[in-house]
Amino acid sequence: MTNSPNGQGPEPNESNPLPLETGDRGARRQRPWGRIALVLGAIAVLTGAGSVWWAWMFVNRQLSPWASRTLSETLQRPVELGAVERVSPFGVRFGPSAVPATEADADTLYVDSIHVGFNPLQLLRRRFHPHITVSGAQLYVEQDADGQWVDLDLDLPEREPGADPFIAVNPTIRLDQVS
Repeated sequence: MTNSPNGQGPEPNESNPLPLETGDRGARRQRPWGRIALVLGAIAVLTGAGSVWWAWMFVNRQLSPWASRTLSETLQRPVELGAVERVSPFGVRFGPSAVPATEADADTLYVDSIHVGFNPLQLLRRRFHPHITVSGAQLYVEQDADGQWVDLDLDLPEREPGADPFIAVNPTIRLDQVS
């Protein structure tokens, strides 16, 4: 070791850079990765926020009309589902709903609320067992000329005999406060 002319300590060796310089060079190499991580994080946050916004819009503006159309086509009767009151990953609750009378059928159904509960993990096993609770139902059923009380012709899509359905649906329906 040699002392510097002004007597303040050893002179730095040009072949061995100081640790401070090494730290600066390492920080410069890591900056592009930091920027890339920041950009990817921002994209992930924006994608997540956009997905949540789209799901909220679908549930609050399109779910009830879509479900009403689907049920009307299946039952071949007009079905008026109420607005969506509550949504969670495990169910949805619709407000006041109705199946009004038609010219051909005087049967009516009015309900205060419909709660459809389900376990989304069942879809992984291609099974869907929704629990449908109808609260505050007011039902009028008229017997037809053939002596039948209810005549439902469900317009379900046909499938090949013996074929396994893509998703097996087995609902449980419970009525609360029926009048």
